[in-house]
Amino acid sequence: ETSPATAPSDSSPSGVSGTRAFAGRPFTLRDLLRWARRLERLRKSELSLLRAGVSTSENLPPKLRFAAYEEAADVLCGMLPSGPGRLRVLTLVAAVWGVSADEAKHRDEAHKPVARLGEGAVAIGRA
Repeated sequence: ETSPATAPSDSSPSGVSGTRAFAGRPFTLRDLLRWARRLERLRKSELSLLRAGVSTSENLPPKLRFAAYEEAADVLCGMLPSGPGRLRVLTLVAAVWGVSADEAKHRDEAHKPVARLGEGAVAIGRA
């Protein structure tokens, strides 16, 4: 049985199968660009850990891996409803960045965006 948040899927070319989350619309290149720009804007200190000619995808600093995962979780998975489909997507994104499934689950349970009231506006999340 599937919930509205999940639907059956076939194996992908990468060999990953299981559930796929329904986000209401397909992911686009625009979403990936948003993630990259947000990572660049909000995570300068972590990006500064990269070393030209030394850093490769196999040896990225753990702090940078987790920062990239956090931003991907917010931008690419933030619209997914809570439940097994969301957790499955977060776990797959975490695996790409070398973040454990337990860390992904803990972050999802603990991470709640901050709401700030301003004059005539409400800001939610980081500015």
